[in-house]
Amino acid sequence: FRAELLDSFELGVKSELLDNRLRLNVALFDMEMEDFQILEFTGAAFKTFNVDKAVSKGFEIESLWAPTDEFQMAASWTRADARYPDDCDSNKPNAPASVKTLCGYALTSAPKDSASLSLTYNSLIDSADLAYSVSISGQWQDDKRTGTQAIGAAGPLAFDIQKAHTKVGARFTLSDIEASWILELWGNNLTNEITTAFALNTPLRIAARGIWVEEPRSYGLTLRTNF
Repeated sequence: FRAELLDSFELGVKSELLDNRLRLNVALFDMEMEDFQILEFTGAAFKTFNVDKAVSKGFEIESLWAPTDEFQMAASWTRADARYPDDCDSNKPNAPASVKTLCGYALTSAPKDSASLSLTYNSLIDSADLAYSVSISGQWQDDKRTGTQAIGAAGPLAFDIQKAHTKVGARFTLSDIEASWILELWGNNLTNEITTAFALNTPLRIAARGIWVEEPRSYGLTLRTNF
C-alpha cells in the first residue's frame, strides 16, 4: 500500500466570556486525504488498501460554563461530512476493484453529528475535611458505518450501520482535602445501549458477517492513593 498524504486547514476562535466563567471555542476544518489507507479484516487476515481520495469538512463547538464556583457544565457538538467523494475510484496499479463501490459513502466510524453534555457539582464537607463531586454525562452519536467492506448496489448491509444512540454515565467522588486518597463510585453506559464498534467478515463462512460489540453497562468502585 502507498503512503497517505493529508492537506488540512483549520480556522478557529477561542474565547472567555462572562468574567471568564464561560469558555467558548469554535473551529472550522477542511481535510483532503490522498491515498487514504484503510485496514480491513478479510476473514482470514488484516489487509491495508488505498482509496485515492477522502474528505472531511465541518465544524466543532466546545463550551465550558461555570456559573458558580461549585457547578460546571461542559458541552460540545461536532458536525463532520467525512466521506469518499464520487470520484474516489483509483486507476492506479493494484487498486482493488471494490474501491469504486465506496465512492459517495461516508467513511467508517464517522458519524455526521456527535454531541456531549456533562454536569458537575463540587463541594466541601468542612466539618470532616472532605471534598466531593457528583457528575453526570451523556454522549450522542448519529448513524455511522461500522464496516470497511465494499458496498453493493443495494447499499450497506444492515450490520454495517450503527444507528444513532445516546450513552449516559455518572460518577461520585469523595476525597480528603489534600486528595491523598480518592474514592470513586462510577457507572458507564447506564441504560445498557448495545452498539457495534465495527463489522467484519467471518472466517470460513461465505456471506457471513461478524460484529464487535462495544462495552455494555458497567459500574464499579475505585480507590486511589497518592504518596
